[in-house]
Amino acid sequence: MNDFAYGLEVLVLGFVVVIFALLILALILEIFHRLFGDKPEREKAPVQPSKSQSPLTAEKITSGQITGPEVIAASIGAILYTMESGGVRRFAIKEVKPLSNRRSNWVLGGRTNLLSAREDFVSMRRRKNR
Repeated sequence: MNDFAYGLEVLVLGFVVVIFALLILALILEIFHRLFGDKPEREKAPVQPSKSQSPLTAEKITSGQITGPEVIAASIGAILYTMESGGVRRFAIKEVKPLSNRRSNWVLGGRTNLLSAREDFVSMRRRKNR
């Protein structure tokens, strides 16, 4: 029973020390952030759209208008871009152009590596069977 109680004491003491050290590190990071972090910008006057630019309007998109994965990816990217800025940035997606059907250099390089590794494996097996 004495070993069990001693184990619990060490456990609690270790836990308290780790939590205390983490709190000190968090405090140090917060101090550095306040000293060297980005300074908050003063309130800016809202930017008025020029007459050459049309004001942005929100349109409801129905499921029939979604034509492919490119449109879905563009929509998700636009939502993330807007949410990242706290809804301050305003823009509109006017056109989504799919990438060409060319194969990517990364795809071709990966396929080349895979085939050369297979050739090495086959030639190694042939040498063992002889």
